[in-house]
Amino acid sequence: MDIEHLKIKFMEIMQAHRGREKAVPREKIFLALKIFAPDLTDRKFRDMYCNLPICSCDEGLFLPKRPEEVLEFREYLRKKAIPMLERYKRILAYYPELAPKSEEKQLEMF
Repeated sequence: MDIEHLKIKFMEIMQAHRGREKAVPREKIFLALKIFAPDLTDRKFRDMYCNLPICSCDEGLFLPKRPEEVLEFREYLRKKAIPMLERYKRILAYYPELAPKSEEKQLEMF
């Protein structure tokens, strides 16, 4: 099954998971889609759903149904992004000569 049809199948499955209270574990959706695309890898799966209107939380994936869920999702992403940026800053602290000049001011914001 090509990626566009797999996206459609994914969104069909997700219709039963509208609202955070109905979040479904990522692994469960991944395994359901592997039936249609046996060569689906975790990386392909992540790349596929990151371009779809899907929220994630500690419990899994869901379609948002309330504004609060979208705000909670933003905070969930922020908590993951800040540590990643800290790792990046740590690399630049060890190797300041590798820091792109265009990013010096942007990094100060974090």
